[in-house]
Amino acid sequence: MRGLIFSLLFFSITLANSQNSKDFFKSIPVIKSSTPDWASLMYGDNPNVKEVQRKYKAYYKINDFTKTIHTQNYKHWIRIVKNLVNENGYIIQPSRKEEDRKAKELKSRYHKRNQNRNSNNGWECIGPFETYKKGTSQPISWHKNIYAIDQSLSNSDLLICGTEAGGVYKTTDKGLN
Repeated sequence: MRGLIFSLLFFSITLANSQNSKDFFKSIPVIKSSTPDWASLMYGDNPNVKEVQRKYKAYYKINDFTKTIHTQNYKHWIRIVKNLVNENGYIIQPSRKEEDRKAKELKSRYHKRNQNRNSNNGWECIGPFETYKKGTSQPISWHKNIYAIDQSLSNSDLLICGTEAGGVYKTTDKGLN
């Protein structure tokens, strides 16, 4: 019975301290004996980002750089976690309350910025206005790949485009080339 209680306690503490997320990576490959130390550390539950960076740089000082799933994941991971790292180098994910506050602040800035624009001088988002990271209230806008574009039949000055994330934009700017 004590062993079970100890195991549950250990498991819950481990989960509470785990700040790395599989969502930070494009995909997580099987870790093999040939996997570089920096990569194995990067995929861990609570890696020290500064240590991963140090080992990454040291590894490529003595090895030729080869693009792999690990290097792609490293580049992607660093970009995502750079604003989540504390002074000791560990990832500290924001609480739900902090995510909501930041989303509200970003939405407010977006609306203020767009209030100052003349809607006839460029592209204007017509929805959806928020795209969220799966399972969170954290807005994301990593990029906008245009998947469709069309010109209105009834108004030749109106262009509408659709983006990869589902956003729809329009412009009535006559000065577009």
